[in-house]
Amino acid sequence: MLKPQDVVLALYLSGAGPQTQSQVGSVLGLSQSEVSYALRRLQDAQLLLQDARSVVVPHLIEFCIHGVKYAYSPVVGRRRRGIPTAALAPPLKGKVMGEESELVWPSGEGTARAASLEPLHPCAIVASQANPHLHELLALLDGIRVGKSRMRQLAEAELIKRLRARQPA
Repeated sequence: MLKPQDVVLALYLSGAGPQTQSQVGSVLGLSQSEVSYALRRLQDAQLLLQDARSVVVPHLIEFCIHGVKYAYSPVVGRRRRGIPTAALAPPLKGKVMGEESELVWPSGEGTARAASLEPLHPCAIVASQANPHLHELLALLDGIRVGKSRMRQLAEAELIKRLRARQPA
């Protein structure tokens, strides 16, 4: 069964070049053994080819759009300071209005104040600070997880576009 950090890893690998498990772990804030187990689970779920580096983008898109919101239901809490996600973060920023779409991952290092949304996994915060593109993918995924119809549709379309653009030819 996939764990939340596996989805973060799959999104990261969808655009990352060749790296060792230790390098991936240091970017994502995971240990080398956590990365190794996650790679195995991603292979078992057919989201990663047997080479343990090539993401099966169509499968990842399908899981992100149709599975993540059910497998990892969002936990929205009180207003807090944190890192922008969903409609507060690019690429949805300014495209969706309404206080219910303004969310942050709780963090003392955050730049915004809004309702808090627990990230898929704590490593998402570490990873997004090191990789702005990954932050955008995770924010889009949050838009799918918590969004009402309009935000969800925009997030789905943008996530598909970005993941397909990173797909090897």
